[in-house]
Amino acid sequence: MSALSRATLEARVFKIVEACTAGSMSEDGSIELKSEWPKDLAKCARRLAGHANAAGEEVVTWIIGLHERQGVLPFEPVDLADWYPQICKHFDGAAPELLTDYRFDFPTGAVHVVQFDTTARPYVVKTKHEQLEVPWRRGTRVQSATRQDLIGLLVERNRVLPLEYLRGAAMLGDGSYTKDNIPNAMPIDLVFYCQLDPSPMNEIVIPFHKCIFEYRFDPSEDFTKADHFRIEPRTSYRGRGVKVDSLYMDLGPTEVSVRGPGEIDVNEYLKPLPLKYRDREIECRVTISDMHGFICHQCTRKIDIVVSAKHQQFFSHLPNRLPNQ
Repeated sequence: MSALSRATLEARVFKIVEACTAGSMSEDGSIELKSEWPKDLAKCARRLAGHANAAGEEVVTWIIGLHERQGVLPFEPVDLADWYPQICKHFDGAAPELLTDYRFDFPTGAVHVVQFDTTARPYVVKTKHEQLEVPWRRGTRVQSATRQDLIGLLVERNRVLPLEYLRGAAMLGDGSYTKDNIPNAMPIDLVFYCQLDPSPMNEIVIPFHKCIFEYRFDPSEDFTKADHFRIEPRTSYRGRGVKVDSLYMDLGPTEVSVRGPGEIDVNEYLKPLPLKYRDREIECRVTISDMHGFICHQCTRKIDIVVSAKHQQFFSHLPNRLPNQ
């Protein structure tokens, strides 16, 4: 999963800072709070490895200068160009990649926020006795990974559905878009390309009820779960309207069966207020899971909202600035 944009990350960190200031914050699976930059680099590397190994390929975020009960605290800055390589020396092989590095100034003080990629799991660290360990974070504690933890990593990696995001579109409709009795719906269409090797042994069944489509118009808001989305193989048309179906994908009433490469459409229909969402973009998060409940793929993308010709004509008659109500 890709790192959050600066604006989205700042909005989320501000909410975390507010919660910590109020004394109502606790660390979750993707967040690590530090009052200051860790000085014991070996211990820090072990904690980072444990955090990344247990993150399920989610980007992990460390917030420096923040205590979950005391709020923002002053801290000594470090040179990240020197600090991060020193951390990497304690790993055997790959370390979580440093994705972003931001300093945010809030009314209560400044914090430093770094994000790490976790897709190269498992991460292995060197111990004091030159032995190797696969750390694993449970709650706020870091322990050695168990056999079940490692098996879980292998199963997740084997069940990852290789999807590449191609394009997306969203339009404020003109009344011609309807589905499930939703008049004037706004259609959203995301297109992915599946890179699964063609083989009957690779067949993956994707039930619709195991998948989630979420959206939001404001990066500071939480995602809203949609109710009318559908996943289907993308079809094409040749001369005289001849329909060509996918060679390796079959669409059923409640699921899609995937045996090889091809394009997948994810469709959703929303009913927004046109004036509110004019010249806006929508952020969509799609989670596609197989029948066993493993997360096969999660993708978050921002899409520009296109206004149809009918709505453009409506907007053109509005004044540039509406009076306050």
